[in-house]
Amino acid sequence: MDKLSVVEIFSTMQGEGSLAGSPAVFLRLSGCNMWSGLEKHRTRGRGDCAMWCDTQFAQGMKMSVEHVVGRVCQLTQGWKQPLVVISGGEPMLQLKGEKGERLLDMLHEKGVRVALETNGTVTCDFLGKFDHITVSPKALNNDRASLEQVKIREGADLKVVMPQWSKSQLNEMSGWKFVHKFIQPKDDGKTGVHESSMASVDLASLLGWRVSLQTHKLVGLP
Repeated sequence: MDKLSVVEIFSTMQGEGSLAGSPAVFLRLSGCNMWSGLEKHRTRGRGDCAMWCDTQFAQGMKMSVEHVVGRVCQLTQGWKQPLVVISGGEPMLQLKGEKGERLLDMLHEKGVRVALETNGTVTCDFLGKFDHITVSPKALNNDRASLEQVKIREGADLKVVMPQWSKSQLNEMSGWKFVHKFIQPKDDGKTGVHESSMASVDLASLLGWRVSLQTHKLVGLP
């Protein structure tokens, strides 16, 4: 049976976007189409994010859909509103086919809400089955002026990590059909977020968007 490549499944709090503060289980899948996830390959990444991404997604363990659902249900046992956030890397690389749809169906059968975090470059014909979609577009190194690679342009949250995009590109994104739009300051683990946070506040003010902070980091959660 076809299996998912899973980096980790853990219980925490959603720290970003409109679901910030919600208890959640994170299902992190391996693989990404922006870069390999290996430190030695940062400069080879096709995405600008390769130079500052702090997520580990390069290697995963093979797990059946049934095993994944069982682990999520175990971690959310007793929760009144169980929530799983599927992220990566780029999770849609694995979710776009039959096993992804089966995963969603099985989680819903268990009463688990399913949120997706994606860069928006890979889509499928069952996007409507996700209960919450967050798109965080990433600029390409070889074509920073183009947004053509972003295929998913509607959902719950549009979360743009800055600085990556120009104001004209952000204005174009403002026309996309998201309920909430956020500017999130970049945390590269080196320079801190204070400077980019103030710039994000100024930019959000001009756009009429909101600022999203990584609140899980502020309270010491994974």
